[in-house]
Amino acid sequence: GARHDRAARAAERIGKTIDTHLGPSENVVQLLDKVDNLVQQQAGPAYKQVMSKYGNIAIPDQITNRPAVKSAMNQAEGIAANYGEKVSVTAPDLRYWDYVKKAMDHRINGLMRSGVDDLSSSQKADLGGLMNAKQALLSHLDNVTQGEYKNARSIAATKPELHEAFEFGQSIFNSKLLPEEVSAHIGSLPIPSQVMAQIGARRELERTLSNVRNEGAKARNFLDTNNNI
Repeated sequence: GARHDRAARAAERIGKTIDTHLGPSENVVQLLDKVDNLVQQQAGPAYKQVMSKYGNIAIPDQITNRPAVKSAMNQAEGIAANYGEKVSVTAPDLRYWDYVKKAMDHRINGLMRSGVDDLSSSQKADLGGLMNAKQALLSHLDNVTQGEYKNARSIAATKPELHEAFEFGQSIFNSKLLPEEVSAHIGSLPIPSQVMAQIGARRELERTLSNVRNEGAKARNFLDTNNNI
């Protein structure tokens, strides 16, 4: 009846608003392939050139002695092997340190998806330490490479990283992260990963509102939550 018509009109308005601000719904599998292909074609060569340009890079002990960095250094070889690459721990080049960064990113993403308020005190300390240690490592690498590493990583992302960013985008409405925490994390991602995070958020928003659109109070409650706004 009239209630159903109002709900249908509201759903249509919500759908148009989502399309306007977050773009149309996408086939995620096809989009992942498309973005991955574009990144490999357009950004891949420049990224690989920077990786091969910088050989053995010494990182100060005050950075490598941090537990978060040590743990990531132990994982770097295995992660590189999963990507079909071999890195040297004894002569760590920029490629090696990039895999250390990937290991830290993977851990940070996992903790961020949990939502900071849901973490134990030790996990919160772990997340804070990880983010601080990662920034210290990247700052040193950016200085050593005169900003070339910073530029390279801003445009390049692997397919697993793109998928991880999509999953993070899906999680932001369910987590208890503050808006500025979500924004800071997304802003730290490569540009292709930022796109996938936005697509993930868009799909989750569409799914959630589709489930509550016939119940106006629930929809308003969801949309009025500060973090979701």
